[in-house]
Amino acid sequence: MTAALVLAVLVGAVMQRVTGMGFALVASPFVILALGPAAGVLVIALLGVLAALIVLGRVRQDVDWAVLGRLLPGALVGIVAGAAAAAVLEAAWAQVVAGVLIILGLIGSAVVVRARTMPRNLGLVGATGFASGAMGVVAGVSGPAMAVLAVLTRWDTVRFAATMQPYFVVTGVATVAARLLLEPAAGGQLDATTWALVAVALGAGVALGELVAKRLSAATAHRLVVVLATAGALTTIADGAARLLG
Repeated sequence: MTAALVLAVLVGAVMQRVTGMGFALVASPFVILALGPAAGVLVIALLGVLAALIVLGRVRQDVDWAVLGRLLPGALVGIVAGAAAAAVLEAAWAQVVAGVLIILGLIGSAVVVRARTMPRNLGLVGATGFASGAMGVVAGVSGPAMAVLAVLTRWDTVRFAATMQPYFVVTGVATVAARLLLEPAAGGQLDATTWALVAVALGAGVALGELVAKRLSAATAHRLVVVLATAGALTTIADGAARLLG
């Protein structure tokens, strides 16, 4: 299980650098399967903050700070709402609902984007931030909602990837705080050796992603965002359904 966990973190870190949001989508299923929903979401949030900080150092000049400022208030409200829901709802049900909403959002964005580009206005950005924050604290995957926003508004891939890094830092810290309030014992699930291996994989993945990012076109990177969001949503649904049936 440790090997699978380290590999998931490595691949997730590569995708984080290339697309701006792939870390949790790739790594969260393995972490949640290994540690359970509460501790899994906490660990994913912590690692996501570290991954985003590493990437941010390389892409900070491309961050769209104005859009970030409009995203964060809704996201923080969403984290509070998601934490409240997680406290009263069975985690498996919450995962299934979050995954279904992601899929519906991607389908809707695929239909809408064929007709016209939507403006990145305060209402759309705020609602997306809320959905992302709630899904992140409940199921560990806040990126897919951001992918929907990127598709709907034709957000430039480089600017999108860069802006997601400070977004994930702030929302990740808030998610960790919310999860520790819900379950204080959730933080001690990984031993020191596993943490060290995961940290090495994280750094190596970001470095490898730096090379991969130089060889991908904007169109290919955009498709990767959608594919990763879909894969993460389907995995979230499957894991939640398995917990309900099990």
